[in-house]
Amino acid sequence: MQRNIIKRELQRHGYIVLPKKTLPAQANEVINVVRKDVEECALSVHLVGNAYGEIPEGGDRSIVDIQNQVAAEVALKKKQNKQEFSRLIWISQNLKNASDKQRAFIDTLKRDTEAQEGAEILQNPLEDFKNIMREELLESQERKSTEESGGKSIYLVHDKIDDTEVRPFREAIEKSGFKVLTPAFEGDLLEVRKQHIDNLRNFDGAIIFKGKVNDQWVRMKVLDLLKAPGFGRKKPIQGKAIVAATGATLDGFKNQNLTLISGDSNRSLENLKNFLQEINS
Repeated sequence: MQRNIIKRELQRHGYIVLPKKTLPAQANEVINVVRKDVEECALSVHLVGNAYGEIPEGGDRSIVDIQNQVAAEVALKKKQNKQEFSRLIWISQNLKNASDKQRAFIDTLKRDTEAQEGAEILQNPLEDFKNIMREELLESQERKSTEESGGKSIYLVHDKIDDTEVRPFREAIEKSGFKVLTPAFEGDLLEVRKQHIDNLRNFDGAIIFKGKVNDQWVRMKVLDLLKAPGFGRKKPIQGKAIVAATGATLDGFKNQNLTLISGDSNRSLENLKNFLQEINS
């Protein structure tokens, strides 16, 4: 039932949903058809509920299990070829009646890195999942448009308390022709985290702004930048910097392969322009 609800909603927004036909009865044919369909897609959606599901003839795994394995293989291949592809796996919150085999499958999804390849796993209300799915599709279109236009983006990492102080730097980045990616400060923790991960996937250069925040906050953001390649990035990171507001120090961040920009506002803005020119060159 959940599949039909999501399918109708996607079709209503103009998306092509595969498979268009009933899958074949034989397991080997199912694998071939699923692979062909997934290779044509930019996003695969996997819905996992209480039932393990139908096992095709000649096989020992359910169709949902097969679809996940094939999609994981395609995700790895597309990642290596730097092709756009995302996966969302939704697991029902109500698993009271799940069979032992289904529980084992869900446990594999949560723990096996190969089963998770290229996927974000969510165990939340279906309506929340649908919202995340829509955001993923819109962001995929936006990433495609950005790549086609050749525009580069800067992830300006800052805390909400520094929103006023960071404004001149954000404006300077935009004037230099970059798209500015910013953190989310509204919504629940899942939404905030999702935008942060999406930004880590897509930026060309990153700037951490240190204003009223402490060194520990900055260290956590530096660590996130180091983790960025593991979130499914398809392009190299062209530059990372920390910008300190007037009066803030960056002594604790030397020798970390980061461009450090500090001093009065005018000097910092000038050094920022030099950093941006290096990314654009």
